[in-house]
Amino acid sequence: MPLGNSFSIPTTPVNCILVGGGYGSAPLFALAEKLKARGCKVDMLLGASTAAKVFAPIEGKRTVDSLSIITEDGSTGLPGKVTDYLSQLITNSKADIVYSCGPMGMMAALTEITKKHNIYHHVSIEESMSCGIGICMACVVPIKNSNGIFEMKRSCIDGPIVDGELVGWEAKGKLLPNTWGHDEF
Repeated sequence: MPLGNSFSIPTTPVNCILVGGGYGSAPLFALAEKLKARGCKVDMLLGASTAAKVFAPIEGKRTVDSLSIITEDGSTGLPGKVTDYLSQLITNSKADIVYSCGPMGMMAALTEITKKHNIYHHVSIEESMSCGIGICMACVVPIKNSNGIFEMKRSCIDGPIVDGELVGWEAKGKLLPNTWGHDEF
């Protein structure tokens, strides 16, 4: 199936946090509507470097229970990064799950926070998808399989939605140890 999978929707009402970075916020609005239709409580953090880069704040406010806007330069909303506010929101909202989409560095940092709180983090990987059907291999990301081995998975086919704890965030353009097909010399 071109352009991969979608976010998993809980079958019973749970407390959800959606975290979007810049234009990465776009897929979270439709997700928020589906979660609300299932009776979930939905809190959202929208972050960007500056006010002009906050994606659709009015749409966010319309679709969630609470919305916080965070800008790195402090030009609108709260100053800082979404990671500065996630831990407290998890605690205050008694969150069961975090969904995110945005820059890879942001999602890596969010994964560290969700690990500390022992809650599931569903990420939408943002990689360039040249073809969108799995042929070009431009969108590969290291994803840990059930045996703990990293496999290079195509975001467009095998993702883009994955468990944040399975992503080899530290790869940054290099092969990780324990990657399938990679021999140590």
